[in-house]
Amino acid sequence: TAEATVQDVNRQVWSTSTSLLVHPARYYVGMKTPRYFVEQGQSIDVETIVADIDGKRIEGTPIEMTMVRLDYKKVKKKGWTEVEADPETCKVVSGKDPQKCTFHPKQGGQHKITAKIADPEKRPNQSEITVWVPGGKRRWWIVSTRQAPMVDFVRRGAGL
Repeated sequence: TAEATVQDVNRQVWSTSTSLLVHPARYYVGMKTPRYFVEQGQSIDVETIVADIDGKRIEGTPIEMTMVRLDYKKVKKKGWTEVEADPETCKVVSGKDPQKCTFHPKQGGQHKITAKIADPEKRPNQSEITVWVPGGKRRWWIVSTRQAPMVDFVRRGAGL
């Protein structure tokens, strides 16, 4: 967004602005999976394509897809921090039709799948999806030290 403000000789202020879409790369990578919740032991199939800024499919672009399980570790003086665990990589080349990668999660939890490409000028682009697998370790933010609220009934006066 570009904005400009000027003041004329009568001290009136005039402002205007405009927006312009700037693409970070000539190509975009897209992903699709039939399920975002997968049972333990099942594989995760992900289809991917590469398209230009007008939506035309591009063939011959290398795509690197990586799946990681998101975990949390306690780090001294920083507290809890997100870490990536159990990486699994799949490399394909874009074609006329969607290309498929199959991932095999080792544990339950939140899994992030990232697809990365570069256009002919070596400008990077990436897409990301999240898939959930039930089970795994309890997350630190789920554990609560609070007890359930208690209600005390106090009898006041006769007839209650």
